[in-house]
Amino acid sequence: MKILYASCRYDPLNRDAGSGVDFNMHEAFKRLGCELRVIGPFKDRPSTLETLYRKVHRLFSRKLTAKFSVAYLQRCAKLVDQTAAEYRPDAIFTHNLIPLVYSRSTVPVIYKTDAVMANTHEQWPTYSRLELQRMLRWERKALNRTTLVITASHWAEESLVKDYGVPRSRILVLPVPSSLPVEVIPDDISRTAPTRDDLRLIAVAKNALMKGTGIAIDAVKLLQSRGVKVCLRVVGQDGENSAGIEYKGLYRKSDPDQLREYVANYQWAHLLVHPSRVDSAGIVCSEAAAFGVPTITNATGGLATTVQDGVTGIVLPRGSEADAYADTIEKILDHADEYKRMSYNARERYLSELNWQSAGQKILEVFRKLSIKDQIVVERSKSPSKADQ
Repeated sequence: MKILYASCRYDPLNRDAGSGVDFNMHEAFKRLGCELRVIGPFKDRPSTLETLYRKVHRLFSRKLTAKFSVAYLQRCAKLVDQTAAEYRPDAIFTHNLIPLVYSRSTVPVIYKTDAVMANTHEQWPTYSRLELQRMLRWERKALNRTTLVITASHWAEESLVKDYGVPRSRILVLPVPSSLPVEVIPDDISRTAPTRDDLRLIAVAKNALMKGTGIAIDAVKLLQSRGVKVCLRVVGQDGENSAGIEYKGLYRKSDPDQLREYVANYQWAHLLVHPSRVDSAGIVCSEAAAFGVPTITNATGGLATTVQDGVTGIVLPRGSEADAYADTIEKILDHADEYKRMSYNARERYLSELNWQSAGQKILEVFRKLSIKDQIVVERSKSPSKADQ
C-alpha cells in the first residue's frame, strides 16, 4: 500500500517531535510493509495581513487566535495535492487537519485526530469566539474530505457524530498506544503489590497545571499524614525536591541513555497518578500499561477510554481533587489481589491493543474495508439503470 504521509506540523522521522505519535505511526506503517513518502513538516508563515490581524486581536481579547494561518493551510494543501498527483498514493495520511482544509485531491484520506475542537474547547476554552468558529469551519471541511477518521476515545467519537455529523461507520476509536520503542519493553513483568510501608507513585507530564501535578502532590501529602510511606517521582518537570517528592526533569527519548532512565521510572513505580484537567488521550497511561503499572486518573476528555475503570486502573469522576486520589490509593493498599489483577490487565491490554503494531494493522484493515465499500458504491453509480438501457 502506498501512503503519502502529510506531516505538516511534526516530523515523523523525529522521535521527540510532539508526543512521538507521528514517529511511531510512520514506523508502524513501515513495519507493515507500506511504501511511504513524507511531505513536511512546514513552518507557519502568516501573511502580512494576518500578522496584523493577530496583533489587533490581542489588543481586544486575551483569548488566542486560531492555531494556524490561512496562508499556511493553503500552502500545505497545495503542496500535498501536487505531491499526491505525482506520487499517486493509495491514501493520504495526516495527524492534523492542516493539509485537508483547502485540499482538492481526490485521493482517499486517513485522518488521525486525538480530539476535536468542539469538545476540546469545552474542556479548556482558550480561543476567542470568532477564532473558535473559524477553526470549527476548518475542521468540518477537513472531516468532509476524509474517508476514515481515527480518534483516541469514545468522548471524541460522540462529538464527531453529534457536532460534525460524521457517520459512525467512518470512525475508528483507537486508544493512543505507548510511545516507547518495543526494545525497551520487558518480555515479562513481575510486580509486587504496594504496601503502607512501600508505596511508589509516578506522575508524568510536562505541563503541571493542565496535567494536575499539584493534585498528585497534595494526594501524597495526605497519604503521608495517614502514615503511608510514599514517594512520588514527577517526570517531565523540574522543581524543588521535598519529603517524598522527587523531580526527575524532562527526558529525550531519542537519546538511548535518557530513554533507559525514563523507562526506569515506570519499572520502579507501583502506580501512575494522572489527575489531568485537560487530556484527549493520556499517552503516558499507555506507557505505564506496558510495564503493568495501573493508572489512577479521572474522566477528563478521553482518559476513560485509555484507562478501563476497575480493569486497568481507576477512573475517578472528572475534576476529582486530591482527597479522592488519596482515598482510592489507600484502598488499593488494602487489596493486594486487586492491584495484581489490574497490573496484569494493564499489561495484557498493552500487548493486545496499546501498541503501534496492533494500531497500524487495525487502521489499514478498516481503511481497506471502507475503500472497497466506496469503490462498490462508485461502480454502482456508474452502472446504467434499466431506464437508461
